[in-house]
Amino acid sequence: MSKIRKILRMNSQGRSTRFIAAQIESSRNTVRKYLAVLKKSGFTFEEVNNLNDKELEDLFGKTRETTSQAAVCNPCCAAFHTLIKSSKDRDEPAAPVGSLYQRVSRRL
Repeated sequence: MSKIRKILRMNSQGRSTRFIAAQIESSRNTVRKYLAVLKKSGFTFEEVNNLNDKELEDLFGKTRETTSQAAVCNPCCAAFHTLIKSSKDRDEPAAPVGSLYQRVSRRL
């Protein structure tokens, strides 16, 4: 079932925006966006629910796959992200930005 369909179904069941966002592991703004599109379209949940997934995407726009910030940033940002994440995983204290920059520049 598509993310959009899940949002609309839970909304029709009276679920809150916060609940829906937690269930589909998305932001409340994303949920609000799709609910606003539904309201603006003038369709009811039953009408939209009868659409296939392709028609839903055409009506609501394509859903983006979630990507990490590191994948979107340039390689330097990705290296920073990796260093910060690895130090958090080892419960190390936060390193000063200058120190991180020096470690990243050696890798690039």
